Amino acid sequence: VFKQESWSPETGRWYHLAVVRAEGLVHFYINGVELGSGSQGSRDLTGSYPLHIGADLAGNWGMNGYLDDFRISKGIARSFSPTTLPTQEYTSDAYTKLLLHFNGTRYEEQNTTYTQEGDLQVATTTDFLGILKVEKKDSQGRVTYLKERRPETINQGFGPEFQVSGNPRIDKNQFQAGEGSAYFDGGRDGTVDYLQIPPSPSLDLGSENFTIDFWVKPDSLPSHQVLLTTGSISTGVPRGFGIQAEGARLQVL
Repeated sequence: VFKQESWSPETGRWYHLAVVRAEGLVHFYINGVELGSGSQGSRDLTGSYPLHIGADLAGNWGMNGYLDDFRISKGIARSFSPTTLPTQEYTSDAYTKLLLHFNGTRYEEQNTTYTQEGDLQVATTTDFLGILKVEKKDSQGRVTYLKERRPETINQGFGPEFQVSGNPRIDKNQFQAGEGSAYFDGGRDGTVDYLQIPPSPSLDLGSENFTIDFWVKPDSLPSHQVLLTTGSISTGVPRGFGIQAEGARLQVL
């Protein structure tokens, strides 16, 4: 831990968290209010490591709550204030290297095939569980047949770019922006939920300015939960970064 600040969140409430590195100093923001800043010292942010969202690198200390509009920006120290908090989904710009809306629609849109059945056009949508929806329309565009799985199953798909552990899910009833959020149960069912994103040069933060920001809504407040982490320990030098909540403290690793 190279920087920590006091934070007393409440369950059932959305918070905007941001960690910003600007010229070697790392700044904390909660709902646009800066809590403090500190030097990263000798911490090495180079290298290629998977990114875990919702747990540490060993799959422990899982978070319990919702995440929405998760964004990593490289090469820019974005500014935040209570009066400029986002009220809609982010859109990508030249600095955006990862942007997760958790709406649960992108994977479905990329996996719809169209065939003809006589005069009917058949649209078959699949996800990682198999057939998600079959819809048939006549030449006038009228739906003559529709079969789909129940919504709670539809909302579980995160897409092929994720490796999923446990049972994190997309919840269409809880969101701060857009149409959904990702829910992590903190291991309540015996398995810690988290997402693993494979290593990518675009997520190698190096020595540049960066911004990591997202919305989080705690469902419970365990003594220790990891929101995200990446990296390893090599010759005693921490590589990578992490954000975790420990009691009434918010920490950057």
